[in-house]
Amino acid sequence: MRIFARRPNERDVRRIQREDGQADGPDPSLPINAGQRHLDKGLHLARRHVTSRAATLAMGGEIGMSDDEAQRVFQVVDSFEPGKFVQLLAEDARMVFGNAEPMVGRNAIAEGLRTFFATIAGLAHRLVRTWQVDADTIAETEVTYRRLDGKDVSVVAVSIWHTRDDGLISDYRVFVDLAPVYTM
Repeated sequence: MRIFARRPNERDVRRIQREDGQADGPDPSLPINAGQRHLDKGLHLARRHVTSRAATLAMGGEIGMSDDEAQRVFQVVDSFEPGKFVQLLAEDARMVFGNAEPMVGRNAIAEGLRTFFATIAGLAHRLVRTWQVDADTIAETEVTYRRLDGKDVSVVAVSIWHTRDDGLISDYRVFVDLAPVYTM
C-alpha cells in the first residue's frame, strides 16, 4: 500500500494498477515531470558514486578510513588516555559529545575527555558497522561503560568523524544516550 503526501493523481493510479509483472515505476507512456527527472538524476549520481567506489576498491585503491583504522581509533579511546586520543586530531579539531557544547582544539578536547573519564571507571567499544562517505567515517558501536560502582552498562552509540588529507581528524561527533550509565 502506498501512502501519499498529496492526493494521488492519474499517473500514481496508473503506477499502482500495473499488473504486468514489471518493477513498480512510472508508466513510460506518460511524460516525466521535473520532480521525476530530479529523482532519476539523483539515482544516477548515486549509482555512479557507488560504481566509482567499487571500481576504486576493485583496483586496489582505498577510500577513506578502513574498518581497521576505525578500530584503531576506538582502541585509542578505550585506552582511557586523552593525550593519546588527541594525537589523532588536527590541532584545531572540533569535537561534540552528545548535546554538550563543542570543544575546539586539542587542549580543550583533552580536558573535556579528562572530565568525562573522571565520571566512569572505564569503557570498551565494539565496532558494529562502519560506513564511508568520502573522507567521513560513520561508525555504529556498542559501548560498554564501567561505572564507578563497578557495574557495566552497554549502550549503542554512533560516532562520525572527518579525516583530512594528512590523516588527522578535524571534526569528531558522538551521538549517544548516557542516561543508563548514570542511572542508579
